[in-house]
Amino acid sequence: MDLLQAGSEAFNEACTMLDNFTEATAGLDDIEELLETILNLLSSSSSDGSEKTKRRKLDADAEAGLLTLHSRTFLLLGQLIEHKDHVRAFDLYSKSHALASKIPNDDSIAVEPCVELGRYSFKYAVDEKMLDKAKQHLTRAIELVGEPTPTSDSDSNSSSKSDSKSDSKSDTNSDSNSDSDDEEDDVFAAGREAKMYLARLICQSSASDALARKHLLEMDYKYRLSPVVIRSSAGVVNPVEDETFVGAWDDIYSPNLLGRLQSCFLPSSPFFSEHKYNSPSCGYFSYKMPLPLKSTGDILTSAISRVHKTVCSRMPKTKRATWVEWWCHSRHHNDGHSLHYDYIFSDDKGGEGARHPLASTVSYLEADCGGPTLITDQTMSNGLSSFGYKVEPKKNRLLCFEGNRLHCVLPGSELPPSNDSRRVTLMIAFWEFDPGAPMTPEKSEKAFEWPGVVRSEYDEAVREGSIATDPHNNDAILRVDKLIEDLKHPESDVGPIDLLDDGIFTFFGALNSGLVIAKKGVCSLNCGGKCEVCRQTM
Repeated sequence: MDLLQAGSEAFNEACTMLDNFTEATAGLDDIEELLETILNLLSSSSSDGSEKTKRRKLDADAEAGLLTLHSRTFLLLGQLIEHKDHVRAFDLYSKSHALASKIPNDDSIAVEPCVELGRYSFKYAVDEKMLDKAKQHLTRAIELVGEPTPTSDSDSNSSSKSDSKSDSKSDTNSDSNSDSDDEEDDVFAAGREAKMYLARLICQSSASDALARKHLLEMDYKYRLSPVVIRSSAGVVNPVEDETFVGAWDDIYSPNLLGRLQSCFLPSSPFFSEHKYNSPSCGYFSYKMPLPLKSTGDILTSAISRVHKTVCSRMPKTKRATWVEWWCHSRHHNDGHSLHYDYIFSDDKGGEGARHPLASTVSYLEADCGGPTLITDQTMSNGLSSFGYKVEPKKNRLLCFEGNRLHCVLPGSELPPSNDSRRVTLMIAFWEFDPGAPMTPEKSEKAFEWPGVVRSEYDEAVREGSIATDPHNNDAILRVDKLIEDLKHPESDVGPIDLLDDGIFTFFGALNSGLVIAKKGVCSLNCGGKCEVCRQTM
């Protein structure tokens, strides 16, 4: 068996493992090991003198096949490991691109490495130089596909718009015998993805409104989130007064409890590492507890008790809650969370349909970077939005809002102070019905370390739970009356509109690698992949 055949068969095996991935089958470590084996095989062959002589005799197709295999293996391995070693992932993406660029008469293999390099440079940018690199890579990807990028004086033809990424990039990792039509579709999908990233980067830039409109119009969009929404530095008016669906408090936790919570949810903490947070296999996950709480003698229940009593003072209906659900996020500066509802599907005695929490909350544990939370007046029942509120992240701030509101997390609008900065948030939702999440493990759980950390004893529990009358901070909640900008008529007012309409550019989610292999649903609160959003995305 020759080198190309052996390597291709091993690569296809890795792709099959990804396609069939479940927690009960081979783990990501097994797939990673197989890809490392392929790289070692290719590297040892290229360094062997006799093999070099043999390769000089290869025909052009075989040589291109080896370059393609090597490039795609670097790329897939980078996508697999980025969540735990993003520095090495960048090196793998760079090697993938360098090899793909050597393939004669075929630019298509270089498209996806260009996209990943652009996305990576955007996600981890700490200076303007990295943002410029992101633009260069994304622009190059679009050029390779054959679609010109917009400039201040170009008149490019409109191209198709895609709101979502491909389900999995493993389909592009086929051998030289793959169907050419499928490969062409994958290349154009990567090109559309590059246009989406570039459009977002331009929209987040404070000096590119005209170019942003031109770019989005060429992608067939009609509207976008207005600059006053996207950019934290943009002015907003009319602080909330009478509206009761949103509230905010500063200094919600004592310094002691805040410090303990921050330790529980460090980016390097067992909670994130043991869940393989941000890995391609990690979908949405959360945990529940029954109310009233059996005890408030640990870190987690102390925080929940504190939040529950505070929110009840603003939203009395939250007193009806019989369940609490919680989860946590640790995001880079340029990572957001797309517009979504918090809900579950239920076919219980109450009938089928969506059910929402009584109230959803966000505790900002670390807030050195990242953008605001946007809460809109749109619900599933009214289907339209006229205005919204945004709350900037601030350490030890609590945000609450009615659980049926359409909301999102916006990416940061300025450069972060450092690449180590994170926006760490603890989400707590209060339900009148069982939210369907797994029960929160007890401290005695032996299979994982994280339950013992978050359920560690906390000796200030009683005192923490007794102060639920802190003044509400109206100044933290800023009303935004112009949520949407008409791309052709930016000065005009846009009436009530469905923010989930395909004609609105709202691509501001997390900038994770293009590889997604989890099948757990992507919206929120354990729909199990049954909602329309998940069916379209998965």
